[in-house]
Amino acid sequence: MEFRMPSFLEALLLFFGGLSYPINWSHLEVSFLNSVLPTVLCDIQPVSFDLSTTKCQTRASQWGGLYQLQFTLNGQIINNTKELHCDNCIFQFSVAHTPVVYRVDPPYGVPGNVMQVYGLILAQEFDAYSFNTDFIDGPVILEAERDGWITICSLANKQMRSIYPIQVDHGLGTVACRVEGNHIGSHNVSFTVFNKGKSVVNKDTWLISAKQDLFLYQTFSEIFSVSPAGGSLGGGTDLTITGDFFDTPVQVTVAGSPCQIKHVIPRKIVCTTGAVGVHRRLNGPKPGALLLWRVQVVASLTIGLMFQH
Repeated sequence: MEFRMPSFLEALLLFFGGLSYPINWSHLEVSFLNSVLPTVLCDIQPVSFDLSTTKCQTRASQWGGLYQLQFTLNGQIINNTKELHCDNCIFQFSVAHTPVVYRVDPPYGVPGNVMQVYGLILAQEFDAYSFNTDFIDGPVILEAERDGWITICSLANKQMRSIYPIQVDHGLGTVACRVEGNHIGSHNVSFTVFNKGKSVVNKDTWLISAKQDLFLYQTFSEIFSVSPAGGSLGGGTDLTITGDFFDTPVQVTVAGSPCQIKHVIPRKIVCTTGAVGVHRRLNGPKPGALLLWRVQVVASLTIGLMFQH
């Protein structure tokens, strides 16, 4: 959120600028107050007061309503001192101004894939974009809360040097973006609209992972090949799996039995097969014969990708 309070903030700067001791601006806090609702903090970004305009980002609020802004410096309220007055500093949290995610399509894929976010977009155009800049933040992000990982979903098709189209009709629409990074796992998806804020998720949109985590989008590893193509039911075969986006921790099973990991790099896994259980029913070779692999690679927090070879 960006808000302008010329008379108040300029007075604030002049007032504290004239003091004889240094001011630690990092101790300034902005809060939203409502007499019957919980206080909501607004995080200043960045901590800079060189101009008569500053920015802060509102935290999430579960309730709509009108809030009064309160400024606190070093634990003291500074709204209505003799030199400072802020009688009209009011902000409203509103459902009508809240972007909403209704669907992510597809809900899974490998890093680098393009996905579409459908919802209440509340915008019809993007900000200016530079194709010569690598961004570390963006309006659409994927967040893996368990891992503490945030990944950008880029609005730019760098190969075509164009922006993926945005389609909106009466506020509802779709935004397409390409999943950046190489993180494998379950993610929440959110987007931010200028002068509106961060999106929320419709309660019927959530999916549940195998580890009982709520998510909107899952990234998984790719398997290109498995070598050799067969081995003994007694185990002991060194298996080489090539693909992409492999990482540790990783679990590999072959015909339902664990394959002991020997080596993992982003594009290759080497493991040693274990013996197939004597009580396991197989629709294939008998003991002593060769087994055609059915391989499952499961990275942390992902649904296993099955590969038949």
